[in-house]
Amino acid sequence: MKLRYSLFYLFIMLLMSGCANRVNSVQALTQWDKAYGQCLAQEQNSSVRFPEDDAWFHSLSAIQQKYVVLYIYQEKMYQCSAQQQAQLKQALSDEHNKTLLKLFDEMGFLSTPDKTLVENLDSAQLHRLSQSISVFNLGKVAEQLHFRER
Repeated sequence: MKLRYSLFYLFIMLLMSGCANRVNSVQALTQWDKAYGQCLAQEQNSSVRFPEDDAWFHSLSAIQQKYVVLYIYQEKMYQCSAQQQAQLKQALSDEHNKTLLKLFDEMGFLSTPDKTLVENLDSAQLHRLSQSISVFNLGKVAEQLHFRER
C-alpha cells in the first residue's frame, strides 16, 4: 500500500510541475486513485468463490482454467474502476502528458484485460462465467481451485 501512495504523490508532483492547466489531471488522478484503492480493498477482503459447478470451466485443461481465472480477475479489476481510468486517460491525453500515459500504461494501470489468454476459448461461455462472479481475491481462488498443486 505504501508504494501505491508514494506513486500517487509522485504523479501529483509531476502533474503540478508542468503547465498551470493541470487541475483536470489532478482531479482525475485523485478520483482514479480513490476508486482503485477501493477495488484493491474489495479484492483483498473478498470471500467470493469461483463457481465450482460450471461444466464448461471444468472441461478445460488445467492451463486453460488458470488463464480463464486470470483473465476474469483482470476483467473484474479493470471494470471496477473503468470509468475513472477512462477519465484519467482522457485528462492526460487532453494535456498531452505522454510521460504519465506511458508510465501508467507500462505499469498496467490503464490496460484492458489480456485477451490473448482466452483467444481460443468459447467467448459466449467465458462471458457467461464472468457474469456469474464479482471481484475476487486471486490468491484465494487459486487456492480454492488447487492451482498451486497442478
